[in-house]
Formats: sequence, structure tokens, C-alpha cells
Amino acid sequence: MRSSASQLLPDLTGQLIDDGNLELLCLLGSGAYGKVYKALDTTSPPHDLAYYAVKCMPRYEAGTREAEIQENELLIHRMVSDHPRVITFHDHFFTDEFVFVVLELCTGGDFFNAMVDKQVYRGNPALIKKAFGELLDAVEFIHRNSVYHRDIKPENILCNSAGTDLRLADFGLSTQIAVSTQFGCGSRFFMSPESLDRSNACYSTRHSDLWALGVIFTNMISGRHPWYSAEASDRGFAAF
Repeated sequence: MRSSASQLLPDLTGQLIDDGNLELLCLLGSGAYGKVYKALDTTSPPHDLAYYAVKCMPRYEAGTREAEIQENELLIHRMVSDHPRVITFHDHFFTDEFVFVVLELCTGGDFFNAMVDKQVYRGNPALIKKAFGELLDAVEFIHRNSVYHRDIKPENILCNSAGTDLRLADFGLSTQIAVSTQFGCGSRFFMSPESLDRSNACYSTRHSDLWALGVIFTNMISGRHPWYSAEASDRGFAAF
């Protein structure tokens, strides 16, 4: 079984990076592509300390597929960072072993935590409308800039403790290709039927993002997934 990037990375908690300008305080989370730390800007004044989220990924050899995926993520995220509903991309730098990406820190958790663990949207249509409207703003903006996320899911949406002030995050699978022949991108719960069906010649990445939004909206209202996979063999989807 192939190891995920986060499994290949050591725990860097307590390390100083960026010539001592950032101290990695604690691990916030990890995923297929790396680890995310809370970091202190050591140059910030004691009365106004500045904190960031720092994503750490393995540095791959130039020209490899993994390196191209990382370069694509950095390029695209920087392109769409200048929007209040997209997590801010501050900087990135390399060492011999690692790639570090300095991002806006959101301390309220992610959309999944708000929706499933806290159930803040349950029976609250006004809050659902507000939060979902913020998410629509983010997706409309990236689409207007010819960026298609391909992995919109609650875990890739950050928010405050009340479940609002949303930020779209994690552009690791994003693309600028509007019509794709690359199938199976994303998280299965939220993937469109067209992006799952390899008998198709291609599919629209824009419309696949919109499909994911529809599934998330259903999640917010019901507190559960409507199906596992948008295929005829799935009982929940077949009922739909």
C-alpha cells in the first residue's frame, strides 16, 4: 500500500523555519498531501502576536508527477487567494526536504465539525442560508477566474465556531481545465455521476463543483450524506 505524504513526514512541532521567522507550535491536522501546523511569527511584537497555518509537504524531484501537482496547487491557490471566502495564501518556500506554505489561520474548525459534531445548522434555516451563501460566493469567484476545485467537501471548508465566516481551502486537486478526461478526482460522497462514469469521454469540472455544492446543501439540511456514491448501484442514489 502506498504511503500518504503525511506518513512520510516527521513531526516538526517546535521547529523554527524560514530562517527562524516562524515557529511550528502544534499540529493542526494531516491528510493525503501533508501536515498543517499552527505557527507563530517570531518577528511579531509581544503585544500583537501573529499566527499562521503552515502546510508542510515533502519536496519531490523536479519533473515528477508529484512535483507538478504541488506546483499546480501553489500556482492556482495564489491566483484566487485575494477573496474573503478563500483561505489567504501568504507565502511559500522550500528546503531540501520540504515545501512550506504559509496560510491564513482559522481557529474555528472545519465545516464538517460544525455540521456533524456540533450540528449548528440543524433546524436553523437562517444560518444555513448565510453559511451556504458564503460558500457560493467562494465558488462563484474561483469559477469566474477559471479555477475548478474538484474536491469541495466539508473538510476543505473552514469556518468560525458558529459555523459562518467560511473559507474555501485545499486546492491540491484544482484545475484550470473546464472539460476534463481525468476521472475519479475528489471525495466519493461529493463526486458527480459524470466524473465517476469512465464510459464518458469527458466531464465538466465546473458542473462537478456545482454538484458537490448540492450534496453539501443536502448535508446541511439533513445532517447526513444522501448516498455514498452517485452511481446506479448505490441504493441511496438510485432512490434519488
